[in-house]
Amino acid sequence: MNRILALAIASIFSLASCAEVLQSPTLPVDNTEAAAAQEEFNIEVDPLTLDLAKKLRRAPYQRNVIRTGTGASARVVSEGSVTRRVLPPFLGPEIYRLGLGDQLTFAQFADGSTASLNDLINSGGSTASLVSGQVLTSQGRVGSDGSVLLLGLGKLDLGGKTISEARDIVRNALIRSGGAPKFQLEITGFNSKKVYLVSNVAGSRVIPLTDQGLTLRELVAATGKGLDGKTVIVIRIQRGGNEYRMNAEDLFKVGAQDIYLRDQDQVIIEAMGYKPGQVYVLGAVAPLTIPIAPEARQTLADVLFAPGGAMASPTAQRSEVYLLRGSYPVHAYMLDATNPTRLIIAAAMELRPNDIIYVPEQPLASLGRALVEVTPLRLLVRDINDGNIP
Repeated sequence: MNRILALAIASIFSLASCAEVLQSPTLPVDNTEAAAAQEEFNIEVDPLTLDLAKKLRRAPYQRNVIRTGTGASARVVSEGSVTRRVLPPFLGPEIYRLGLGDQLTFAQFADGSTASLNDLINSGGSTASLVSGQVLTSQGRVGSDGSVLLLGLGKLDLGGKTISEARDIVRNALIRSGGAPKFQLEITGFNSKKVYLVSNVAGSRVIPLTDQGLTLRELVAATGKGLDGKTVIVIRIQRGGNEYRMNAEDLFKVGAQDIYLRDQDQVIIEAMGYKPGQVYVLGAVAPLTIPIAPEARQTLADVLFAPGGAMASPTAQRSEVYLLRGSYPVHAYMLDATNPTRLIIAAAMELRPNDIIYVPEQPLASLGRALVEVTPLRLLVRDINDGNIP
């Protein structure tokens, strides 16, 4: 017996030596205080019924989008935070007033002439196709002082005037000089009014405004970016120190009112992709994450019956299937899946990103695994008692 005891002690020291070799690295810190400060969540358990599953299904599907950029501007944000609407005032098209850089074309026609400014423009701006002496043409640009120099009229103050007001000024100037007020005056270069487009969809550029006006819908449609359901397109208008925003889905909704752009508006079009969602599965199966997508709208049944899922585990306690959702408090929706008809409820229960599905092990399965772990020690004691250790 002394020899057996000595062998047992030697075996223990041998196993201890092996443990030192195989021991995992540890962090030599006192984590008692940190463990005591670890947050605890209040859990409210509710039975999962078909009516409750349908009610939860109607809840909004909260999605996160990925905002690209540099530094702090690149981050994951909730879809709701970027699609919150702040609409600008619904104003009609702005009356175009002449400004710096606008080009005017003036044409004065002789009595009996059938030519027009349209003929002149269609001829490429040349009078060669018109009968000599029929027309006098001139072009001028609005200067920084608002004046325009036109041949046959001289210097006219047209800055800030509408085209109608400018024509009245030209008519009066012709009458004062004794000329026939048979003329045409048109804006042939719109250069003073601009909208600045900044987009990660269609690039950035300057868009000139004309006397026809420009709506936000026309501008966005011209970028060629359609609604594909895979991205959220956020449109922002920065105007006069204020920022307005909407998403493309609202902009192109049937019956949506037109939003006319104004001079110096900065329009920012930002397409953001959706961050993939996932649910977490714990308990009687190896811990894993399962991706879910709003367009697929996976259910609790999809996860339970997936290959390697909880319902495929012989050790799963099917009478207690928990779906955990939320934080303060955590709602634990419990389903007893031992009755096959209740799987209708699992099929109606839509999943949401960051849901936790927990299916505990059966008590006997946990006990069996514990016995497996102590089996080597039990065999060692048996061999000592039987005298099987040489």
